[in-house]
Amino acid sequence: MNLIERAKNMIITPKTEWLAVESENQDMKSIIMSYVLPFAVVSAICAFIGYAFIGGGFFNKSISAGLSRGILVFIATSLLS
Repeated sequence: MNLIERAKNMIITPKTEWLAVESENQDMKSIIMSYVLPFAVVSAICAFIGYAFIGGGFFNKSISAGLSRGILVFIATSLLS
């Protein structure tokens, strides 16, 4: 199933979507590849943009800060999921 469709159905009709999820047989590798990694990549890109181009507060704007924060967010999201 499409990731965006799944997320939309989880919000709009959670009871029926959880029944559909329950009936699926997926191994851990396919779950990580189809759900965790796309969200980890999106969060890393957002962290890069925020730290490299927006900054603010105590954070300086720089490409190196954005790159290091993006990598850190990707690793943390991947490992904690």
